[in-house]
Amino acid sequence: MAVADLLIGGALLYVAPAGTALPADSTAWGTAWGGSWAELGKLSAPLSVIYNIETADADWQYYLSAVDRAITKEECMFESVIGEVNGAVLAYLLNGTTTTTAAGEGQVGKTTTVAGGTAILTKYTWGVEGMRVDSGGTARPRRYQINRGTVTINGNLEIDKSAYGGLPISIKALTDTSKARGQHLVIFQDVTAAATS
Repeated sequence: MAVADLLIGGALLYVAPAGTALPADSTAWGTAWGGSWAELGKLSAPLSVIYNIETADADWQYYLSAVDRAITKEECMFESVIGEVNGAVLAYLLNGTTTTTAAGEGQVGKTTTVAGGTAILTKYTWGVEGMRVDSGGTARPRRYQINRGTVTINGNLEIDKSAYGGLPISIKALTDTSKARGQHLVIFQDVTAAATS
């Protein structure tokens, strides 16, 4: 058993325009992904990666069990709670827009998010970074990516005097037809060792 393959640790949520590739392999764990990637915040609940399929069986009367099985539908989603709630995060989650107004003479500084009335959800590439520790004790990135997907709020925003709040989220994958069959939905990547010179 490889201890480095055990899953533990928190995670960061990233978002980028649909079609964005994972960051360079050389990007260290805990380092900003850069490029078009924006860090939305830390997840305050475990990340659930859900993969569901529906199948159809080829049943022949001659045999007692199916002779073949094919996938007829598949879906992949990430679910968690984002602990940092601000205007930028709300704009993604509500399919809205955020405007920031700087403070000035007679003007308070403020961030305003508006949403509602838009039927089409915006598609993004979604990434999550966690950590794995290699056999030498070095933290290396564990990255998961939904190639093309939408996000929705998956519960209530609760403001509670006895506990920190967060927003439950669900990121659902859509088929990325620009990729080869077998690569349409998701990428799981563990960096296991540094490059050699």
